[in-house]
Amino acid sequence: MITHRNRRGDLYYLHDGKTKTGKPKYFFSRKRDGTLVTAVPAGFEVYESPNALVLLRRIVPCPVTGDEARAVSDAVKQNVKARNAIIDTKGGAITVFMPSFDPAESADELVVDYPFQSRTRLLSVLERSVYFSPMMRFVLMDEKTREYQAERWCLMGSIDDWISVGAPGPLPRLARRFCRHLGRESFFELM
Repeated sequence: MITHRNRRGDLYYLHDGKTKTGKPKYFFSRKRDGTLVTAVPAGFEVYESPNALVLLRRIVPCPVTGDEARAVSDAVKQNVKARNAIIDTKGGAITVFMPSFDPAESADELVVDYPFQSRTRLLSVLERSVYFSPMMRFVLMDEKTREYQAERWCLMGSIDDWISVGAPGPLPRLARRFCRHLGRESFFELM
């Protein structure tokens, strides 16, 4: 049977079923009952979303290289405010998801107000309740020159969309330039 334990520690089982038209369908569930699958179907892969949802999805070729994803990850790691960020690569984009709050900081604050709870227990509960939102992405503009465009999520109620920041260029340079703004007030000044 195919199982997957997500980053929150939940164990999921891959199930087999049929659609109303009789076609096969696959889904993950935390319940073990039902028809369990013993192998991932050809052309599919197990995928865990930034918010720990486990899915079976079709394998889609990704033009982004591992070195390029690492360049963004390394730039994010340089920013202490973005230490809990999750990097997700899909299609021709590398997206940085930021947490709704920092569980470690919140646990430190709560342990003062609730001394009868251990910091470890509070941290465990808080880590399970964090929601990740896409905040910045790097979109591959040209596969030959490997030029990327940096974009940030616009949080103005009337826009709610990606907006380009800066000019297209080499990914390592863009990642170093823009990832330092994640989790900071200067992020909102990027245009």
